[in-house]
Amino acid sequence: MVKEKEEEFDFDAEAEKIYKRISSKYEVAARKNEMKYDRNLSNLDKHCEELFNNEMEKIENKISNRLKFLNNKMSKFDEID
Repeated sequence: MVKEKEEEFDFDAEAEKIYKRISSKYEVAARKNEMKYDRNLSNLDKHCEELFNNEMEKIENKISNRLKFLNNKMSKFDEID
């Protein structure tokens, strides 16, 4: 009668394999999320810069219009003299 050798199941080795597989998937997901975060942050920076530029343009236009108005008023005073 041939006695079959029973192989011992190495729980630690299997746990290590599973851990490595899960951690590598986690690292890939984390890198993807980091790239998305960086891209979103970059888009947010661009959006904020665009909003800032729009607001600055509005302010510049208001100042320009006010100066034109004041110059117009001053020219009327010059005409009186």
